[in-house]
Amino acid sequence: MVFSCPDDATISKLYPSNLRLKLLQVVHRHGERTPVSNGISPWWPTDIWKICHHRPFMHALYSALEQTHAAPKPLLDITAHHESLPSFSQVVFEGPKPTLLLSLKSMQQVANDGQCYFGQLTDRGKQSLQSMGANMRKLYIDKLKFMHPDIDASRAKDIYLRSTDYARTLESVQYLVNGLYPATYRHDVHDLKVHMRSDENMYPVYDCAYLSRLTSDRRARLLKEGKEEINVMLRRFERFISGEKQPEFTQLHGLYDSFICTQAHGLPLPDGVTPKDVLELEQMTVKYWWDVFNDRDIARLSMGRFVADLKQRMEDCVSGKAGPRLAVYSGHDSTVGPLLSAFEIFDRRYPPFASMVTLELFEEGDTQDGNRRNQAKAHYVRVLYEGQPALVPACQKSGKHHVDDKSLCTFAAFREAMDKVIPEDWKKACSST
Repeated sequence: MVFSCPDDATISKLYPSNLRLKLLQVVHRHGERTPVSNGISPWWPTDIWKICHHRPFMHALYSALEQTHAAPKPLLDITAHHESLPSFSQVVFEGPKPTLLLSLKSMQQVANDGQCYFGQLTDRGKQSLQSMGANMRKLYIDKLKFMHPDIDASRAKDIYLRSTDYARTLESVQYLVNGLYPATYRHDVHDLKVHMRSDENMYPVYDCAYLSRLTSDRRARLLKEGKEEINVMLRRFERFISGEKQPEFTQLHGLYDSFICTQAHGLPLPDGVTPKDVLELEQMTVKYWWDVFNDRDIARLSMGRFVADLKQRMEDCVSGKAGPRLAVYSGHDSTVGPLLSAFEIFDRRYPPFASMVTLELFEEGDTQDGNRRNQAKAHYVRVLYEGQPALVPACQKSGKHHVDDKSLCTFAAFREAMDKVIPEDWKKACSST
């Protein structure tokens, strides 16, 4: 479900006049995509995934790689894209990575006839992210006047964009911005940059040996405890996984991915598979895949460095340091889910396509009697998931939230919650035995 702009009554309640929004950070999952593998292709109609007619936005991908001479020779006209999209002619990138190169080659092979490759952002996925950006515009620009309605070269510094090095996330953030600032509101903007990092921290990195071991051990315990339940489900769907020598839970996870991609596009599920089946697979995936992030050490090593990035932006803003007003991070289910778990607000539902976590930083202004005029300004943080305020457990005690709103953590309380997730020395922790 794409984030939607709340009604006026809700806006008045959530954004009282004495609170001034200072910083907005948005962490989202990419839009709808195709399955990442062809595991159940015999049960799909021919050309079921011919839903990528909008030409992939390749320019930024090539720009990202041209300095390394790693970009393959273009097989299609990369200038013939939607004219309404931002150019993103400058892309900050810190070295070629295999996922991006693979995406480029796969895109080129199928882009001309509308056929999607595995894991590709579809036309619907692009529309979802554009709608997300449009709804953000309604709330934060039209209603709250937080951002200027137009963007030009002088205001580009107000926006920070970051993506993982997957084509579907890079395209997603571009469509989001296209919804946030449609062509009629963009003036001579040539320097919006999408930042990609070689030391990725927006999802769990299992090159961290200790994280890999902790995750493997905890998941093994969960799978052992649920062996009987899992075997029942494996037998139930054995026709889809009969080619596997040793059926196991990962095949069920893969089935869920295939089914939810089908369902998300309004396409028919394979004969004999019902929406109830998909829901049960989702619940099982949450139980045996996502619950590992309830472990504090796993949460810390998985998302702690990214939380540190979010925290640094907040601290810079509170201290008055110049910086962007809006930061957008384009990631995956493995970004959104573990982040929610880190703040103990995971709702035990698989993060859907285009799901969105929002962190709003406020500064409290003067009260009507001017009591705060000579005091340090109080700051508050609100976390929203899918546009709905979350009650962060670390902020629920008296004195740790705004007196009128339990969803508004004091900055001190929220910073303390972030610190508990941030490892002191990630590299050292990864080498632990």
